[in-house]
Amino acid sequence: MKSKGLPSPPYNPGVRDLVQGKRAWSRPLAKDEIERGFRGWHENGYLPHRDEPGLIQFVTFRLADAFPAELRSEWEGLQILGRKGHFWQEGYWDTYMRDGEHESKTRRYIENNPTKAKLVASPKEWPWSSARFRDAYERLCLPAK
Repeated sequence: MKSKGLPSPPYNPGVRDLVQGKRAWSRPLAKDEIERGFRGWHENGYLPHRDEPGLIQFVTFRLADAFPAELRSEWEGLQILGRKGHFWQEGYWDTYMRDGEHESKTRRYIENNPTKAKLVASPKEWPWSSARFRDAYERLCLPAK
């Protein structure tokens, strides 16, 4: 009897070849890193992913299962965000931060999302954003406990 589970990833030899190429020029993981669960360059059938100690990543998650399906179809029908095309992402996307400049650019992108969505006038107004803790020099200044 076959159990019902998640569908298997698609057969995508292009992404598998891409991951193999990335593994060829990348530092191989040490045995202890593998034992701790790190995977290095890998794929899930859709996109290449990188996982190693000390790697800082920006991850966009799929939210299609974040609330009931009947609400998803209602939201899709309304197009309340004023967008065209697919409303929900098929999977997740991760990008490793290559350097400090890349990380700063990504942080600004994330912190400006509520402003771009017209939820607030300034990123510092969004109550769940780290932007509200940044000084004039963009440094993160967390309040003392």
